[in-house]
Amino acid sequence: MSYQREYVKALLKKYLERKTSPLEKAILMEIWQFYDTKEIAEMMEEIEPYLEPFVDEEVERKIQEWEPSVEEIIRRGKKADRQRRIKWVIKALPAAAVYILIAMASWFFTRLMITPPKLKYECSGVTGGREIPTGAYSCGLTLSNNCYMLIDSTYRGMVAREGNTKIVKTQSGVLVYQKSDKADEEDTAKQRYNTISTSPGDQYQVILSDGTKIRLNAASSIRFPVAFPGNHRWVQIKGEAFFDVAPDKNRPFYVRVPHAEIRVLGTSFNVNAYSSTTVTTLISGSLALANGTDSVRLQPGQEAIVRNSLPDEFPARIVVQRADTTEVLSWKTTIRLYKNVTIKDFVQDMGRWYKLEIVNADCIPNRHVFVRLCYAAPLNEILKLFQKMGLQFRMEGSKIIFCPPA
Repeated sequence: MSYQREYVKALLKKYLERKTSPLEKAILMEIWQFYDTKEIAEMMEEIEPYLEPFVDEEVERKIQEWEPSVEEIIRRGKKADRQRRIKWVIKALPAAAVYILIAMASWFFTRLMITPPKLKYECSGVTGGREIPTGAYSCGLTLSNNCYMLIDSTYRGMVAREGNTKIVKTQSGVLVYQKSDKADEEDTAKQRYNTISTSPGDQYQVILSDGTKIRLNAASSIRFPVAFPGNHRWVQIKGEAFFDVAPDKNRPFYVRVPHAEIRVLGTSFNVNAYSSTTVTTLISGSLALANGTDSVRLQPGQEAIVRNSLPDEFPARIVVQRADTTEVLSWKTTIRLYKNVTIKDFVQDMGRWYKLEIVNADCIPNRHVFVRLCYAAPLNEILKLFQKMGLQFRMEGSKIIFCPPA
């Protein structure tokens, strides 16, 4: 199993060097439960040649006087085999420094090897990281005349026609808008809008008439024009969606979310607008985001956070930070990752995926968790996770009531 391994190794190295902040130490203690003895030993071996041991001032002075320096030995050791690296490092360090390093490592192992049950459910026979096929799911389609259609997993072929555009469901379960090269006058004069929505527990994919590919997460919806006759393209979403926008330098693509607007050309990105904040994560290309108060431009690997202000509030500034794109996009894959998320957010997401009505979510403790689980994990496994997190709840059909009265 591999779970944000490089990040954990970096934290472990800092811990052994006595450089971790209280928050970093707490995070390391929390996520350590995801590793077994073999994995811990492997990580220790990988970071051992690069450790800067914690020493007192006297030992530090002696190390400074040693020639060649520890840093130089480590630099040279990167080009040699592991056995020579360890030999050089130990030879260069005074006995006191080596003793301290070994003692700290020993304490670390004896304390952290006693871990609580692992909060995970592995996918049996499923390759981790690949995308979940959406052909088995359903979606709701609302046409321009307000006619609602449920497109279930059994349907294939022609679904409807909107003006000069055909709506077709492919064999793989993707809804495709196929626009004829010949546009009629009605298409140009009358703009038609469709809405595609997913229920809790479903995901769906659609290809718009311009070739833009969109994947909707559970309990989400997207409203869009059937055709894009003007000099721009726009859609409006609720919930979460991943976009792979077809390039068109003459027609920018806009995504309208609560209290903000995203402008792109040819770009792939994720938008999560489930809660009181909207998070836009850029995967490739570039995009600009504005909310009336602030505007930012993202680079790949960055995300913008917009707080959804109340009607009488002034929009907040947009916060930009680095993103863990693997975690952000894990909702599309067979292995779901939750790294340092609040228990409340985790519970809400499980509610969307398992079609649960969440009651009394405000009483859930404001703690953070790290979870790795299979998208096909049965509900009883999720309920066990809740219990291991110390949550008190009662099930009533599809309703889960937290902090139930005695």
